[in-house]
Amino acid sequence: MLLARHDPVGLTRGGAPDDEYDVEAGQIVRRMLHEAHSTHDVERIASEVFMDYFGSQYGEGFADVSRDVWREYEQARRDSGLPSAASHAAS
Repeated sequence: MLLARHDPVGLTRGGAPDDEYDVEAGQIVRRMLHEAHSTHDVERIASEVFMDYFGSQYGEGFADVSRDVWREYEQARRDSGLPSAASHAAS
């Protein structure tokens, strides 16, 4: 839902359903689990995923959605009793 709300490619504004970004979201989450230790990592991952799916013109502008994704990811880790991914990376 976060990607649909931010709509980085303009698909939902163009009438696409809210689940239109589910494939890209899945790719981002899978990579986050292995690569992300900060908002900047999420921004890089999102940029790479969107360039793969939509072309290089969609490789920028992910700062806002990346902050929201990171915030929700860290909250989910805390809610599950896991340490912060950022602090886990530092150890």
